[in-house]
Amino acid sequence: MEYLSESDPVVQALQGKLEAKGILPMYGGRKGHGFWLYRASPEAIVRVHETGGYTHLDDVVIIENDGKRSGNPSFHMWADAVALAEEETT
Repeated sequence: MEYLSESDPVVQALQGKLEAKGILPMYGGRKGHGFWLYRASPEAIVRVHETGGYTHLDDVVIIENDGKRSGNPSFHMWADAVALAEEETT
């Protein structure tokens, strides 16, 4: 998949699915076409949208992975983020 801008509807749709699951995504298209993902309260997600920035988010926790696909345990590749967004919750 090609690199997309954060304003692309495809990126925004995936971000919306993740946010609905309490996951705050920060897209890194030019840095590897994936996301830094954070567990976040609904309030924290609203703050990001209201302020347009990710600063002063003391109540979020980065979601780590094994780092095998991206080379960075804090960065999730596009396909991994899609799988997480579509994962059934029990």
